[in-house]
Amino acid sequence: MRAETPRKLNQTEKTRNEVILQFLNNDSKQEKKSVESKFRELVMENIQLRQQIRNRAFKTNEILNHNHKIVSIIAHDLRSPYNTLLGTLDFLRKNSASMNQEVLGSYIDLIINTSNNALELLDSLLSWTTLNKSSKKFNPTLFNLQHLVTGVLQNLKPITEIKEMNVVNKIPSHIVVIADQNMLTTIIRNLVTNAIQYNHQGGKVVVSSNFNDDQLEVEVTDNGKGIDAELLDMLTDKLNTESVTACYADTKKGLGLMFCKEFVGMHGGDMQIESKVNTGTTVRFSIPTADYFI
Repeated sequence: MRAETPRKLNQTEKTRNEVILQFLNNDSKQEKKSVESKFRELVMENIQLRQQIRNRAFKTNEILNHNHKIVSIIAHDLRSPYNTLLGTLDFLRKNSASMNQEVLGSYIDLIINTSNNALELLDSLLSWTTLNKSSKKFNPTLFNLQHLVTGVLQNLKPITEIKEMNVVNKIPSHIVVIADQNMLTTIIRNLVTNAIQYNHQGGKVVVSSNFNDDQLEVEVTDNGKGIDAELLDMLTDKLNTESVTACYADTKKGLGLMFCKEFVGMHGGDMQIESKVNTGTTVRFSIPTADYFI
């Protein structure tokens, strides 16, 4: 039986088959390009994720190192005032009977000043701890500002009585704020403590407030020693440019105010200082207010 001769394709069939083959080849190439493109995207995403993990690990280590540094420095510095206190008290125990009133008074002043320094360092340590906790959990609530200030001043009463200070709470009874209560307590306590410490015996400290647009400005004013213009400029620059760690490293100048400024910043507010030598100092900060009063 004679084998069949393959049928020759006419021109139309050739063209159709060539188009089909070309389509299949193109589709395969496009699919291959798509897979390669997705693979490159996954590789790039993986690289970016690994870099983000490294960056976060670096920042975490940096924060931990800063925390350890601050706590270590403050804890170390606390030894100095307490050693002074213990040494002075032991000296007075042995020699106070033979001292005149003037000499005895000078040693008592030393004890008071040293105790204030120790208290300031302890407040700084507390503020640092609160700051790091607050950075993880900022918890604004609605509360009466006058009540908070009254509580702070009551806790500081032993210090104000020793210096015979007149500390006045002029916050109106109807003022309500939305803020982190722990932070605001730390701010008020720090500012009032500074106003008492750097004031004269029998001086005056006033805590007041006034409205400025949608913000409430709180002021702590004293009639104490004041700050000279050069030091005030340095302190203002430090508050605007330095971190808490850098501030502490530089002889601890303005550390408490630095904590306060960071707390105020977390509320979306700002802080300013006005001062004049032998006239007094005003520290002013802003916080959000509630839309209604109680």
